[in-house]
Amino acid sequence: MAWHALKHYLSTGDIANLWQCIITDNLWNMEFSIIKFLLIMFAMALADVFWTLYFIDVDSRRAHHASVWSAMIILVTAFTVTNYVDNKIYIAAAFIGAYLGTFLTIKWKVKQESEADMY
Repeated sequence: MAWHALKHYLSTGDIANLWQCIITDNLWNMEFSIIKFLLIMFAMALADVFWTLYFIDVDSRRAHHASVWSAMIILVTAFTVTNYVDNKIYIAAAFIGAYLGTFLTIKWKVKQESEADMY
């Protein structure tokens, strides 16, 4: 997609046509793999799990734990980015994965804390 088209769609707020242009450009010009889509989605979900746990450990001042999460974030994010750079349709997988990773981790943490309060 040309940069001027991207700028136009973003400046006018025409997200539907922007999305259609991204999908059309990528499906006509590049191969799509559902396996790759799911792997990117899973990797980004995992990265967001790591980000969430990283912030929890930083807040608790656990330097070693936070450092491990930080290193894992780089590892998983590098895989994700290098795979969606060539085909922009995989950004959707990263988006879905990011949402699910954070959402499910916070739900799990809230449940874990509420169970701990019961005892």
